[in-house]
Amino acid sequence: AVHLYKSIKDPFLLSKHQQEILEENRKQFRYTSGLEDELNTVLENEFKNSDFISNNDLAFKLFADENALSRNTKETRDIRYYMEHLGYEVTHIQNFTDVDDKIINAANGEGVTWDTISNRYIASYFDVMDKLHIRRADKYPRVSEHMEEIINMVQTLIDKGYAYVIDHDVYYSVEKFADYGKLSGRSLDDMMAGARIEVDDRKHNPMDFALWKGAKPGEPSWDSPWGKGRPGWHIECSAMSNKYLGDTFDFHGGGSDLIFPHHENEIAQSEAFTGKKPMVKYWLHNGFITINSEKMS
Repeated sequence: AVHLYKSIKDPFLLSKHQQEILEENRKQFRYTSGLEDELNTVLENEFKNSDFISNNDLAFKLFADENALSRNTKETRDIRYYMEHLGYEVTHIQNFTDVDDKIINAANGEGVTWDTISNRYIASYFDVMDKLHIRRADKYPRVSEHMEEIINMVQTLIDKGYAYVIDHDVYYSVEKFADYGKLSGRSLDDMMAGARIEVDDRKHNPMDFALWKGAKPGEPSWDSPWGKGRPGWHIECSAMSNKYLGDTFDFHGGGSDLIFPHHENEIAQSEAFTGKKPMVKYWLHNGFITINSEKMS
């Protein structure tokens, strides 16, 4: 697509249909000179020491928000504003993963609770996004506030035969979902050859992924039908998007490195849960923002 910023090394990855749409509206997305220097300055000053704000978030947001970096230009238009310009009512949801391995490790290292770490960096995130003049989403759901929806989705997948329980863990069986791989266009064999897979001989297939993780010492946990534990990474996004956007929604954004396994797994979970296709009509995958030649992550 349009190479808006020098800092974004790869072009946006769009489906064939999305490329056709973009080609028809190419003049709506014009390169704005001078923004890349302002972007680099802001990133160096604001994100240098932050591990919480991810490349996947920011790269899409920079593409997606009008006038994100400069108060003086009206040339950069975003997807949200453009859809509103066409007369659509747009609901923008951006979720926070406020409990995961990195957060837990950071909390244990500092001797504080996991939510102390999450709240600190969520506040920092909003501070930086506001400095970039990036328009806020309509809602920012958190994983920790949606355990009921997550547990319900996991139980439904078990009941439908797409997931299985081992001890206090729950795994998704990728072989049960016939369309697994349709987003990335790869077979299970290709995926296994290129993936970093956590070895677990208990799984039915090495590519099966965790929906629920049994509690471990030093980790936060919630009650569930399978014992205390916490959700896997992929299931939380499916549960929250389903709650706020429904069984099928229009656009889903993220970094190109999330196509597999994260977005592939979201599709498998959501479409198995709802029985409806597609989960998402248009996937928008962006390239990477780099700091000192390293990807933000």
